[in-house]
Amino acid sequence: SGNVLKTADGKLYILDFDTFCEGIPLYDIALICNQTDYMRLSSDAYEKTREVFARFLPQYRLYHPLSEPEAAALYDAIALSHFTIQATILEIFGLSCVDDAFLDCQLDWLYAWRTMCQAHA
Repeated sequence: SGNVLKTADGKLYILDFDTFCEGIPLYDIALICNQTDYMRLSSDAYEKTREVFARFLPQYRLYHPLSEPEAAALYDAIALSHFTIQATILEIFGLSCVDDAFLDCQLDWLYAWRTMCQAHA
């Protein structure tokens, strides 16, 4: 959501070119609905993400089909997007930009996200 620009006339534009590619629709939905923070996962991140997704999905389905199994995979797609952010950081800045503490923090983030998802399953 940090890459969405709203113009004075109310039009919305997505500005994000570091991972610009064609992919599965669910990945884009995960990026839009994801209400987690990359560095610090708050205890209400799952619920905030669920609320955004609940508002987003009915309108999305007016234009594009999305099966129930695909919709249920949203939270896995968010975990995958977390990995892709890490890959992008390493690709752009190299291995020297991260240390063990950073990688441990990201692994802890993923474990915490999995725990939240399991608690709401």
